[in-house]
Amino acid sequence: MTDPDLWVLSRHDDVMVALRDHTRFSSDLNRMSEGLSANPFNPAMKVPRLFARLARHVRFPRVLLTTDPPDHTVLRRKISRAFTPRVIGQWQARIREISERLIDQMPAATTVDLVRDFASPLPTTVIAEMMGIPADRHDVFKRWSDNLTDGLVADGSMVKLARVPPQSSGSSPAWCVSVRKRPGDDLISLLVTGDPETALTSNELVTFCILLLAAGNETTTNLIANSMLALFAHPDVRAELAADPLVPRR
Repeated sequence: MTDPDLWVLSRHDDVMVALRDHTRFSSDLNRMSEGLSANPFNPAMKVPRLFARLARHVRFPRVLLTTDPPDHTVLRRKISRAFTPRVIGQWQARIREISERLIDQMPAATTVDLVRDFASPLPTTVIAEMMGIPADRHDVFKRWSDNLTDGLVADGSMVKLARVPPQSSGSSPAWCVSVRKRPGDDLISLLVTGDPETALTSNELVTFCILLLAAGNETTTNLIANSMLALFAHPDVRAELAADPLVPRR
């Protein structure tokens, strides 16, 4: 496999230019779809010809990750009220509970798979609960997440990836109406309640949930796994952390 056509910006001034110049450095997936030959999320992955042909005729929905201003600005304003430090801080105790439960479930005196037993189920469970997904649907939720992540950033099935949006959005209109009538304290209620200027539409909610499902899981899983890999590679740091944990034990 040849090296992907990929450039990395590391200087602050260059990064700021790329972030602000939406003409030369666009994030708009619809603009990329013409002549799409590589996966924009993983340039090392070639896009199958069938998907490349279909992409030329499909209008992709507005997604925070693949949209330029002014649409991006509108979406970010709607979503940001559900991700304030106060709102996210309310989840700290529950995330600790889930983490401790996963650790307690690991078999004693044997080798464990950190990704399978902890790093992967932790963000999936947390995001599912934040979105108000019933516990009996968590396995389905996890399968969607794996199919999205594997198809976007790993060597997974593009067919399984393409099936996730219709699978996850089948009941979304009725779901949104139900939540708007009887809002709770979950993430979805915060996102769909309010006036048209602040609340997500049904379509915007579906695309955001798909984004959160993929990005929220993949990044957290890799952060945990890579952090542990770094600690095992530096036993002196691991011993120092064990002697004086950054997070106080209770």
